[in-house]
Amino acid sequence: MEVAITPEGTFELLYDKMDLIIHIAAFAFSVAIFVMIISSAFKLGWKLWPWVFGIGLLAFLIQ
Repeated sequence: MEVAITPEGTFELLYDKMDLIIHIAAFAFSVAIFVMIISSAFKLGWKLWPWVFGIGLLAFLIQ
């Protein structure tokens, strides 16, 4: 992404298409991890939810 100021004094933003696709994919992956954590917690029961949350957090940090 580039930010430039035009001679008229306005801002001009230039986005690379691949940069935009990567940001959208990262957001989708984060949402998928959140949904996976919630659904796994329901399936495994509330007794194991800290472990599920920890594994999901680890996967999020590795991303």
